[in-house]
Amino acid sequence: RAVGDLRLAFNAVLELTGMKVPRGFWGNAARCLSSPDGNAERRRAKELVELCNVMDEVLDIRSHRYLLKNYPDTFVGKEAVTTLVESKRCPECVDRQSAVDEVNMLLNLGLVYHVTRDHVFKDKELFYRMTDPIDIVVKLGSFGIAADDLSGMELIRYLALRGRCGLDDDGDDPEGGRASSEESLDESVHSTKSFREDRKSFDGSTEKRRAVELLKLITTMAHTLDIKAHHFLLKNYPNTFVGDEAVTRLVKDANCPTCVDRQSTEEEVGVLLKYGLLYHVTHDHGFRDKPYFYQLARSSEVKAKLDKFGDKEAVANLRGGELVQYHLLRGRYETYQLKPSCLECHPSALREHKTLAMKMEREGDYDAAVYHRAQASKHLDKMGNTLGVCRQQLRIAYLRGGQELYTKSAAALVEAIGRLRKAEPSESDDDKEKRAEWHRLLIQCHRTLAVCYARARKWNPALEQYDAFLKLAYTDRCLREYNAGLIHKSALLVTMKNYRLALYNIDKYLKNVTFSRQTDGGIIVDDEDHVVALDTAAAAHLNLDNVDKAISIFEEKLEFIENFPDNDDMKSDTMHKLGCLLANNDRPEEALRLLNEALSSKRSAYGGKHRSVLETMWAVAATNHTLGDKDKALKDYLVLLDDMTKVPDVHVNATVVHSYAGKLYFERGKVDRSIQSFRHALRGADTSGNQQLKSSIALNLANALLTKGEVNEAMLLYDKLLRKKLFLRHESTELTTIPFLAHFNKILSLIRAGEVEEARGILREMEESNYTPAPNDAGKIYLTLGSLAVSDGNVDEALEYFEKSLDAIVDGDLSALAQTKRSIAMAKFQAGQVEEAVSTLEDALEILSRSGVEARSVNLRKAEIWNCLARVYKEKGDLPQVKNFSKLALHTYRMELGRTNPITLRNVSNLQVLLLEEAEELEKSEAKPIINAAKHEMEEALEGLMSLNDPSTYRLDVASLRINLGFVAVWKEKPKKARKWLDQVRGMELLPEHSLAQRAAILEECVKELESRSW
Repeated sequence: RAVGDLRLAFNAVLELTGMKVPRGFWGNAARCLSSPDGNAERRRAKELVELCNVMDEVLDIRSHRYLLKNYPDTFVGKEAVTTLVESKRCPECVDRQSAVDEVNMLLNLGLVYHVTRDHVFKDKELFYRMTDPIDIVVKLGSFGIAADDLSGMELIRYLALRGRCGLDDDGDDPEGGRASSEESLDESVHSTKSFREDRKSFDGSTEKRRAVELLKLITTMAHTLDIKAHHFLLKNYPNTFVGDEAVTRLVKDANCPTCVDRQSTEEEVGVLLKYGLLYHVTHDHGFRDKPYFYQLARSSEVKAKLDKFGDKEAVANLRGGELVQYHLLRGRYETYQLKPSCLECHPSALREHKTLAMKMEREGDYDAAVYHRAQASKHLDKMGNTLGVCRQQLRIAYLRGGQELYTKSAAALVEAIGRLRKAEPSESDDDKEKRAEWHRLLIQCHRTLAVCYARARKWNPALEQYDAFLKLAYTDRCLREYNAGLIHKSALLVTMKNYRLALYNIDKYLKNVTFSRQTDGGIIVDDEDHVVALDTAAAAHLNLDNVDKAISIFEEKLEFIENFPDNDDMKSDTMHKLGCLLANNDRPEEALRLLNEALSSKRSAYGGKHRSVLETMWAVAATNHTLGDKDKALKDYLVLLDDMTKVPDVHVNATVVHSYAGKLYFERGKVDRSIQSFRHALRGADTSGNQQLKSSIALNLANALLTKGEVNEAMLLYDKLLRKKLFLRHESTELTTIPFLAHFNKILSLIRAGEVEEARGILREMEESNYTPAPNDAGKIYLTLGSLAVSDGNVDEALEYFEKSLDAIVDGDLSALAQTKRSIAMAKFQAGQVEEAVSTLEDALEILSRSGVEARSVNLRKAEIWNCLARVYKEKGDLPQVKNFSKLALHTYRMELGRTNPITLRNVSNLQVLLLEEAEELEKSEAKPIINAAKHEMEEALEGLMSLNDPSTYRLDVASLRINLGFVAVWKEKPKKARKWLDQVRGMELLPEHSLAQRAAILEECVKELESRSW
């Protein structure tokens, strides 16, 4: 009756339009209508399956060629129509048009397809192919739980696919047939004769048959296993299932006929793991009937394995297990990518799409989840449910964001916002819940879109979305969301380097917090957002040079997170940042306490070899360096440099670490190690492109080379730093400290090399051109010129230069003032004005004491002055004062530089010489303990100098100690020992005019006299 009524209405339309009814139209329409008991659908499905079987038998299915491309296992559309009509084996194919209609029905059901899927079935010279059995099994799997509620065309499609696989239902109970067919899949598939045995039959292909068994097993596992996040040893393993639980479920599942017991199930699932369909979470085990965690391979992983098989020609040569794996991977991948049209017209489609979307999300297959969300959105759109559509679009945006596809995420949100704006409820709308839901969705979309734009580094669009979000949140009185929005907008402004506007916004939030606390409201956002607010405020203040304010904010943050659960990471990170700020703000003691605590926490959490641990170790080492604990700092630098080669992406500049280590080596007199570190640093600076750092390291390297005596290489480095005319002032020349120091150190090296006149000429040229980056630098030039004048015996000229140096000193630079006073004193001493020299040196000591700071540089300057006083008092013949000041200097050097520093060792040697001179005036019994103590101290000093492994740099110090030890041996009347020391001095090839060479000659005479007496 329905067909009849439809025919009358349709014929009336046709008369008006002049169209003709296609042959077989009403027959096909009747056969496609749903019947209450499903018998009509079953009959129609059986007709179509029989048509497929006929086509398998009568059509010329073979390889065809077109435009130099081969299309295997195909038939020609026009030839197929002719064969079907002429064979008369298909009652529905009475003429060419009806045959085309029938084959098109097969194409719509997925049993036939055009080779490039560009055409429906046509009576033309086009190539078509019968659908592969594995593809049919995959299509059947797409019906899922909706298969029990099918009707109409979808029921025909379902039954036809089953019939094509040989899963025929009995005619009386379609529901029972569907229910039981899953259990008989393997048996029915294996026994069917529907496909031609040479191409399509499962019986003719053991590999395909095995692939179907495994495909059914993996599909069953995906639908039935308890796939969720599991935990073990405080670590989370998402989207996993447990091996022994899986075995238990599969043994009980009737859909897995190959899983008859636990042993066979373990073996079957093990095959799936071997073929790459699942894997152990750490790839340490095969599949075991044990509580191990496993994951199903994602679609991208399956596709990657499938692509390794190559093109069709390579696949055609596969045999055995490789062919099984190929068919299995292809079937599994098509299951992932399948677009189940069975759901498109079914009333339960919306629910099914949502269910599948949630399942795909849990499994981490976001592409499939997005597809199902999009299909659900289409259904909701057809139903006119705008809010539902926007919820799905919002969820799609979240999924795309999880894939870091922020452009696609933003597109979904823009569409959702557009829909919501068009569907805005009117003010007169009585449905308050609908209005509230509309507001919530719109607010959420704007906020999420702002995040997407920010992640995509589209700062201005992100800022616009935050403004729209804040306006909506404030209007709707969503105060929590409004304050959270202020925080994240401020963070974005910091990223955009608009620090003042960021502070303005974050201050609005912090005022709201203060008000809320005063009214016992507490924090008005989530704890995590409040932490972001504190970090943002600190960052903004830092970039505006408000370091004290940033420190107070980090201290507030440290107090706030104290009671957080599992706060070790956040706490250690905050202590690290606060410690770095305190160290930078001249509060190193407080900084070191926090940094050590942060380092201890990070080592407990990560072990020693972790990026975060090394970054904090770097901060600790630098702070120890600042505090003067240089042994600890150097040790940490060396460990840090070693570990940085084993840990990637450490945010520590290895170039700077090498440079700092080089400075510490240099201070300790280990010049070779210092040069090695500076060379490493210079190579790093070359690649970094930081010219300022590179120049600083090159200057330090030149100074170290000069100290070692490698004058030529040092001069080359100085010249490299001085390629421009640095001592002539030009408008285009930017004067810096490094070029001046390079120039000045080059002058010192010329003086050391004996080129005094050349050095004096350059200094005078610099004096005349007034080339000084800073006022104190002029003082250095005058001081050096004065020292050269003293060495020439021109004391008056020297004192004039020293007075100029005093005038150039900046007020408050007590160290420079004391150094100049010392130079004036020694000039007066050379002129014979001993008392005036003592008075000037005492003035210098008083100046240093005025600073009130026991800093290292001040103490070292005092030690220099004490040595000068010792020299002056020696001239006066006051030996007790000489010993007193020498001991003061030695004690200071030991405290500040360490016992093994060459300067300390040199002072040890000088003091022992004084003691030897004192002992000469005493009786032998009184002198003996003094000389023995002096000998012991000198031997230790000599051993310390030799341990530096830099004999060329400290050659004269070593020679002096050996000569003195030789004199001790003479005094003790040990000629052999004295001869040994003398021979070692001879091997050092001292210049004849040097004072040490003259002392060595005196020692030789003493040794000869001692040897003659002994003989």
